[in-house]
Amino acid sequence: MAQQQELSPRARRRLEGRLREALPPHDGPEAVSPPLRWVRRLTPLGTGRRRVVVRIDGGRLQVVRTPLFGAERVVAEGPLGEWHSAAASRGGRGLHLWHGDRLYRFTGRSTARHEGGGDPSSWTLGDDPVSAVIGIVLLPFLLLYGLWLVVGLYTARVASERENAARALRWLTPVLGAPPPGRTHRRPLPGGWLALGRLAVRLAVLGGLVAGAVAALP
Repeated sequence: MAQQQELSPRARRRLEGRLREALPPHDGPEAVSPPLRWVRRLTPLGTGRRRVVVRIDGGRLQVVRTPLFGAERVVAEGPLGEWHSAAASRGGRGLHLWHGDRLYRFTGRSTARHEGGGDPSSWTLGDDPVSAVIGIVLLPFLLLYGLWLVVGLYTARVASERENAARALRWLTPVLGAPPPGRTHRRPLPGGWLALGRLAVRLAVLGGLVAGAVAALP
């Protein structure tokens, strides 16, 4: 009998992380998804997203608003059998969930915390000419370091969004109902070039708004 192939260290760490992952229960007061954002309406700049979680209690699924200020509010609710066809979207950063014939779009809300790098706000050029000269000499390196921090923050945010969306999908899929008979529902559009296209449209709209504001200045 052939010897079983051992997992690589990276695959082993990934498997151990999956096994340690604390998924919520499928029912009861503590049944709650990772943090999500409900994409309530389509806008060029991606605004209109609402902080939500998905809860299940007593065989009913709820989409609950969790605003920064104010009380929570249920925005959608129904028996588990009415919810169906959960699927990944936005290149893995979100998911689609159908309630009957209505589609709800969600994205994973980032919970990443950037560690290290110090506090750029504490950097100064000092109060003497030597420190000022040193600061000016090091300015290109500080700019590169700032760019590295921005890229790191964005990468961590995307990874966190994808992980929260994937966790929600793994949790929801086993407990949802089946689509209504005789009806087909469109699958989410793939990411990749479409995601870049959405970003290009948003940047174009933002650039147009800035150009219009500058042109309106006296």
